[in-house]
Amino acid sequence: MISGFLLFFYTDVFGLSPAIVGAMFFTLRIFDAISDPVMGVIADRTRSRWGRFRPWQLWTAVPLGVIGILTFTVPDMSANMKIAWAFGTYFLLSIGYTANNVPYCALINAITNRHDQVMSCQSWRFVLSGIAGFLVSVGLPWMVEFFGQGNLAKGYQYGVTVLCTIGMVLFLLCFFWVKERVPYRWRAISPFANT
Repeated sequence: MISGFLLFFYTDVFGLSPAIVGAMFFTLRIFDAISDPVMGVIADRTRSRWGRFRPWQLWTAVPLGVIGILTFTVPDMSANMKIAWAFGTYFLLSIGYTANNVPYCALINAITNRHDQVMSCQSWRFVLSGIAGFLVSVGLPWMVEFFGQGNLAKGYQYGVTVLCTIGMVLFLLCFFWVKERVPYRWRAISPFANT
């Protein structure tokens, strides 16, 4: 949704200038360069009865879905307030995605320590992610037309609500159905250590 539709949504539906959208995207990509490794450290140090990475699927599912819907909502505000809304919701969406996706990607290594199983899980993740991306790219325009009936703002809001609801359910199913089985063993990695 983000890479395929957000630029069009901000410029043609929300009403922001391409310069403002470009500045917003650029600023938040710089933030992402910092937040992703920080989230990796936070997730790696998470200790809970559910493991290190799995709880992030539970903790982020609903907030990420709600902020996704708000990101694709056009509020009735002044131009400056709409810019603040767009920047704020996109910033929160970026944080939520990072808090969800970084632990999710690391979760595979906590499920099994067998290399062939890790590779199989990664392969399935990429294939199914590509299929989901295709379904969103085909399905969202259809939902925008169906729900909006000529009102793009309403169509995007309702279509994204459907997709975010599905996403929330899938994140929660991941939390409930997946178990971390590989015990955590911390060891310092030093360039001077014997291998």
